[in-house]
Amino acid sequence: MRRNQNPDVGHEVRRKTPLRSPLELLLGEQPKGTRGMAPTDNTVARTLHDLGLAAWFGGSLMGATGVNGAAAVVEDPTQRLRVANSGWARWTPLNLAGIAAHLAGGAVLTGANKGRLAGQQGVAAASTVKTALTVAALGTTAYAACWASGWSGPATSRWREAPPRTRPPRRR
Repeated sequence: MRRNQNPDVGHEVRRKTPLRSPLELLLGEQPKGTRGMAPTDNTVARTLHDLGLAAWFGGSLMGATGVNGAAAVVEDPTQRLRVANSGWARWTPLNLAGIAAHLAGGAVLTGANKGRLAGQQGVAAASTVKTALTVAALGTTAYAACWASGWSGPATSRWREAPPRTRPPRRR
């Protein structure tokens, strides 16, 4: 047999290890004695974390510029609030899914990297800053949702230009 020739070519390859569960994939656990990616590779958790943040931030940015901008060009001032609220109501479930994915991925990554957090210089400080930014973003998102629903008191938004008697009633 020549060097670099695979003796298994043409033969059925049998799986020696069982399939991994979704939880094992998420946590990055690898069965003992297997080769491949390192057990610390949390690809699914990293993907959830990054895509969740992208959906959360990107969707909010699009809503603030696109949905609110589209509502601003509605000719009838009494319909502007209705148009903006309709767009935001359609986006809210996806936004919540993005936030949940970001938080779940971050929690798994934090758990998987607890050794680095404790032992590697600068990791704990960077994680603290990232956590503080996430908490601030969660607070801002919650405040915006409460304000938009009217929980924060009298509204001064340009979307509420119509006199109260012509404005459609708020949904609760």
